[in-house]
Amino acid sequence: MVPRHFERQGIRACMPGRKQRKIPVKYDKRRYKRRNRIEIMFGRLKDRRRVATRYDR
Repeated sequence: MVPRHFERQGIRACMPGRKQRKIPVKYDKRRYKRRNRIEIMFGRLKDRRRVATRYDR
């Protein structure tokens, strides 16, 4: 359930709810897929930065 404050500002859920949830959350699958790709990209950038600056010593 999305709080009313978010609904008033036009913010919608981007991630699916858990399977155990009694009331399922509606979400946009395409937006979720894009968000996941962006998160993966930032993870890779951070990993490469660690190698380039030798933080893993």
